[in-house]
Amino acid sequence: MRKILLGLIGLLFAVPAVAATLPDGYTELEYIESTGSQYIDTGIKQQDGDEFGLVYQQITLDTSYRNLFGAATSGQASEFYISQTSSMTYVGNVSNDGIPHNTNKHTLSWVTTSSSSQNVVVDGQTYVVSVRITPNPNLNVMVFARNANQSKMIGKVYGYYQKRNGEYLINLVPAKNSSGVVGMYDTVSGRFFTNAGTGEFIASPEFSIRIATTAYNSARFSPVVTELNDTIATIRSVVTNTINQTKAIADLQATKQTRPDENCPAGKKCLLVEDNDGMPHWYEIIENAYGLPSGYTALEYLQSRGAQYINTGIYATQNT
Repeated sequence: MRKILLGLIGLLFAVPAVAATLPDGYTELEYIESTGSQYIDTGIKQQDGDEFGLVYQQITLDTSYRNLFGAATSGQASEFYISQTSSMTYVGNVSNDGIPHNTNKHTLSWVTTSSSSQNVVVDGQTYVVSVRITPNPNLNVMVFARNANQSKMIGKVYGYYQKRNGEYLINLVPAKNSSGVVGMYDTVSGRFFTNAGTGEFIASPEFSIRIATTAYNSARFSPVVTELNDTIATIRSVVTNTINQTKAIADLQATKQTRPDENCPAGKKCLLVEDNDGMPHWYEIIENAYGLPSGYTALEYLQSRGAQYINTGIYATQNT
């Protein structure tokens, strides 16, 4: 039986883990990427009070409009869309240089109103744009674009949704189907949206590992783990929760009964990991991960209140 020290688990899982949410025949992707000619036609119109969410990352910034999403014709100020250039962000054709326009990954949300200003939230910060948005009843909302004929975003979309009265109208997850076609799967309708433009979307690398435990639940519209240290901390939390949740362990053992290719040693606590082929791998959880002798428990840190200290008993010399 393979044993993995807790301190090495973060290195093994160097990509964010996700819980599978799609039906058989679909593979969830981290993102899909457009080269500037691909887009998604959601088939849904915009109404006042609708909430929109987009996780995106532009790859190319230039002086021309690159539309993130919207439903507009020639870019009149009262129409619904958000676009960016190399130096400016436009909401309904009204410029706002406070909203970030760079090649970083961003999480955006917007509840549209018929008032004279719009509150667009990017990465948790609210930006006020002085523009009145008038829905066009004849136009579908598009992702990566505002219509079929104008400049489209060159970049990645990690997720998109539209809500009305608090209910999801559409919730798009990057995915590819069993034929290898790349698009976005709607978890509301069960429909798979493919490219409405020319060429093909580029798929992100597939997640190399999925953690099959309820101890981790990915939140697509929350900041995504990008730093290795954060990834390690996330995996450490998963393992800690799994250790402490005896029911989760029991559930894993029950699942193992239908997967007889490997064994979790009797009386041991294990973490079930599935590879890309859905094959299970059982890793014994080593609660003492730092080589301490029996009777000692490793802690993440210890804290001083200003009166405590350690005397190592070792003298420092000039060459120490």
